[in-house]
Amino acid sequence: MPRAEGVSPLAAARLTVPLPSTRLISRERVTRLLDRAVARPLTLVSAGPGTGKTLAVATWVREGRAPGPVAWVTLDRVVGVPSRFWGAVLTALERALEPGTLGVVQSPRSVDDEFVEALHGRLAGHQVVLVLDDVHELPADVLDGLDQLLRLPLEGLHVVLISRHDPSLSLHRHRLAGHLGEVRAADLAFTSAETRQLLEDGGVRLAEDGLAELVRISGGWAAGLRLALLSMEGASDPQRALRQFSGQQPLVAGYLDEEVMRSLGPARANFLLRTCVTDRICAPLAEILTRDDSAPGLLRSLSGDHLLVHELGESGWSRYHPLLLQTLRSRLNRDEPELEHELHRRASVWFEGAGEWLLALEHAVASDDLALSVRVGLGSSAVLVFSGHRSPLGSIISRIPAQASPHDPELLMLRALGAYSQDNHARTVDLLPLVEAGVHELPEPRRTITLLNLRVLQALEARVAGDTEQLTRASEEAVRLVGGLRGEDAPGWAVFRGVPLTIVAVGQLWSGRPAAALRLLRQAMVFGQETFTGYAAVYHQGLTALALVMCGQVAAARREALAVVGQVEASPIERPHGSGPAWLALALVEQSLGHQETAASALAAGESVAVGGPDPFVPVCLALARVRAALIAGDLRGARRALARSEKDCAAYPGLTYAVLLRTALEIEVELGAGNVDHALELLAAHDLRRTQLRGDATVNLDWPDEDPIELVRGLVLLASGRPEQVRAAAATAVEQSPSSAATGWVATALAEDRLRHDVLATEAMGYALDVAAPQGLVLPFRVPGGHVAAILRLHQLVDGRHGAFVQLLLQQIEVKPPAAPSLATLLEPLTERERVVVAYLPTMRSNAEIADEMGISVNTVKQHLKSVHRKLGVTSRREAVRAARQFDLLPEPAGLESAEPAPVGPRD
Repeated sequence: MPRAEGVSPLAAARLTVPLPSTRLISRERVTRLLDRAVARPLTLVSAGPGTGKTLAVATWVREGRAPGPVAWVTLDRVVGVPSRFWGAVLTALERALEPGTLGVVQSPRSVDDEFVEALHGRLAGHQVVLVLDDVHELPADVLDGLDQLLRLPLEGLHVVLISRHDPSLSLHRHRLAGHLGEVRAADLAFTSAETRQLLEDGGVRLAEDGLAELVRISGGWAAGLRLALLSMEGASDPQRALRQFSGQQPLVAGYLDEEVMRSLGPARANFLLRTCVTDRICAPLAEILTRDDSAPGLLRSLSGDHLLVHELGESGWSRYHPLLLQTLRSRLNRDEPELEHELHRRASVWFEGAGEWLLALEHAVASDDLALSVRVGLGSSAVLVFSGHRSPLGSIISRIPAQASPHDPELLMLRALGAYSQDNHARTVDLLPLVEAGVHELPEPRRTITLLNLRVLQALEARVAGDTEQLTRASEEAVRLVGGLRGEDAPGWAVFRGVPLTIVAVGQLWSGRPAAALRLLRQAMVFGQETFTGYAAVYHQGLTALALVMCGQVAAARREALAVVGQVEASPIERPHGSGPAWLALALVEQSLGHQETAASALAAGESVAVGGPDPFVPVCLALARVRAALIAGDLRGARRALARSEKDCAAYPGLTYAVLLRTALEIEVELGAGNVDHALELLAAHDLRRTQLRGDATVNLDWPDEDPIELVRGLVLLASGRPEQVRAAAATAVEQSPSSAATGWVATALAEDRLRHDVLATEAMGYALDVAAPQGLVLPFRVPGGHVAAILRLHQLVDGRHGAFVQLLLQQIEVKPPAAPSLATLLEPLTERERVVVAYLPTMRSNAEIADEMGISVNTVKQHLKSVHRKLGVTSRREAVRAARQFDLLPEPAGLESAEPAPVGPRD
C-alpha cells in the first residue's frame, strides 16, 4: 500500500514545499548558487535564523530548477525519533517518485547495512532531490543513521540539508571528496541591489546613504531587513524611521527573543548576555567575562551555528550582529546594571593585558570605576597621544563626568591628555600647572606615573610651540622617569619606553646636533620594534632620515626616506602629518645629489602635509629648502621671495636654532649671488657679534650646533671680500665634520688657493673635496657661482685623475655655459650704493638730468656712475643695463608685486 495514503494533514504539511513569501523578490544570484551546489550529491545550506535559507531553497524548487522530482521533509521534534524520521523520508520519496518505486522498504528503528542497501537498490536509476529542512532539530541517533546513508553517494540522489548550524555528519569527508556543495550565511546576505529591490517592492525609497546605512545595520540579514521595512512602511519620513531602528525596538527585540534567544537554551543565552559588553569576542576574553572554562566551546558552537555570531576570518575573533548586540546590551543594562559594570571592569583588565589600550580605557570608563579609569588611562592608554589618530582617546576621556574629583591631580592629568588628543592646546596648557601643584603628594608609583605623563605632555606642547629648551628639559626628565617604572605598574609605558628618547632627539635636531639625535633615535629602537608601528614608525624613521642627511650621510638618509615615503604612498589613506620629516629629508638628499626634479616633488609632498604636522621645524625647513632650490636654479628673485616668506616663521620660533642659522646662511648666499658683498659681510658680522654676546652671558646655556650652516658660507664671504688667504683657516672646522660640510670646506679652500695662484694647493684641496663627496654622490658643495670650480676640477682631472666618472657628472651639472645675455659670471665687481640707486632709476626712462636732479648730484656724476655700471655689468647700453640689473636682482620690487604676506607657521599638534 502506498505510504502517501492515510497521511495526516500535519504530516502532509511536513512533506510540502513551503509557500513563498508574499513579498518575495527574485534573487537570481542565490538561485544560481543553489544550481551549482545541488550539482553535487550532498548540499548543505547552513545559516542562522532569519537568513532566508528555507525560502531560498523553496523558491529554487518552485522555479523548477531541481534536477529531478523533489521530496521535501520539514523536521521538528516530533520526527526526532529514528522510525518517525525514516518513515517521513520514505513517504516523501514515494510521493515524489512513481508509485511502487520503493517497494516494501520499511522504516527502520535503527539504520543498518541492510536498510541502506535496500534503499540504494530501489533508488538506483532514478533522479530525485531529497530536501531535509531544519536538520538542527535532529538528535544524535537520527544523525548517525543519516550519516550512514550518505556515506556512499547514490547516483541520481541529491540530498539538500537546511540547518541553522553544521550538523554532526561526516561533512569533511564529503568536502575532500568533492561531493559537498555549500551555501552559507554570507551567500544568503542581501546585497545593496537586492536590499534596494526589497524596499522598492515595499513602497519605501531611501537615499543612497540611507541604503548603505541599512545594509550596514542589518548586515544583509533577511529578517533584519524585513523588520526594518515594517518599521519604515507608512512612516512619513523613512529616513528618520531608519535612524530609530535598533535592536532595542520591541519589534526587533521580540523577534530576537523568540527566534534566537529562546532556541539557544539557558547556557548559550547566558553566554551571549555576559559577553555582549565588547564589540568583538575571542575565547580567552569570553572565559574571563563569564568565569566559565566552557566558554571557548560555547563560542565555537555559536560561531559555527551562524546564530548571528560571525567569525572574523582566521583571527580567532568573532562579532555579534549589531541588532543582536543592541538587544543584549539593552537587556543587560535593564536587568543587571551591576553585572554590566563588573563585566566592563573585567574587559578593561583583559584588554590592557593584551595591549589594546584604547579599548581598555573605554571599558574602564564604561565600568563607572574612576580609579580604574585613571590607572589604565595614565599607565597605558596615555601612550596613544603618539598615534596619528588620537582623537578617540580624547573622546573616551570626555565621557568621564565633569564633576568627578575636580581637584585630583591624576584625573586632571587624564583630562589634559584628553584635551591634547583633541588638539585643544589652550586647555592642555591651563591644566598642566594644576597637575604640577598636586602631583608630589601622590604615593608611589602613582606619583612617578603621573609625573611622567606630565613631563611628556609638557614636552609635546613645547614641540608645538617650538620651545627647544622646555622640550629638552621635560623630555629628558621623562626619560629618567620611565626608566624607573616597573612594567606591571604602567604596561603601556613599559612598551613605549623609547618614545621619550625620540622627543629628546627632536630637540637635538632643532639645536643642530644631528649626531646626538641619531644616537638617541637608534637607542629608542632598542626598546622594541613594536613601539614604532604605523604613524609612530613613519615619524621615527623620518626623523632618522633627517638626522642622517644633516650628518651628511646622504646615501643612508636616502634609503631611510625612500622606505618611509614608499610605505606612505602605498597606503590607501592620505599622507600622514608625521611623514613630513621623511619628505624634508628626501628633498634635502635630492638637492645634495643634484636631482632637482625629484627634490621639487619631495618638497611639494612635504608642504602638503606640513600644516597640521607635529612641530614647526619641518615646515620652516621646507620653506628654507625652497630658498636653496631657487639658488640652485639661479633664480635670485625667487630666492629672495622664499626668504621673505620664511622670515616671520624663524622670528616666531627662535628656539629652532638650526633653522634660524640656516636662514642666515642662505641669506648670505643670496647677497653674495647678487653681488652685495657688503651686506653679506654685515650679516656675518651680526651673527659673530651675537654669538660672542651669548658666550659672555652667564644666564645663557650656550651649546652651539655641531653643524653650523653659517660656517659653511664664511669661506665664500672671505673670497668675495678679497681675503682668500683667510679661507683655509676659516674652513678648518668644516673639513673635520660631516661629508657635506667637509666637501664644502675643501671646495672653498680650493677656490681660495686658486685665487692666490697656488695651483698645486688648489688641486690638492679639490681632491680632498672629491674624496669625501664622491662616495656619497654629493653635487651641492660644488655649486659655487662662477666658473672657477669647473676649471679646478679639470685641472684635477689632468694631474690626478681620481674620481673621473664623478668629476664628469659634476662638470655636466655645474659648468657654466657661455651666456647669451649678461650672467652672474660677468659681474666682475659689486656695484656701490650710489651706483645701485642710479640703476634703480633706469627703468623709469628718466633723463640723466632728471636723475641728477632727484639725487642732488651733477649730470657728470650721473654719467660717471652709468659708465661704471656698464663696465661692471658687462653691457654697452642703457637697455642692456636694465636687463642685466633684473637678472642680478638689483632692481627694487614694483609696488604691489608681492602677494599678501603669508601668516607664520602656527602651532601644530
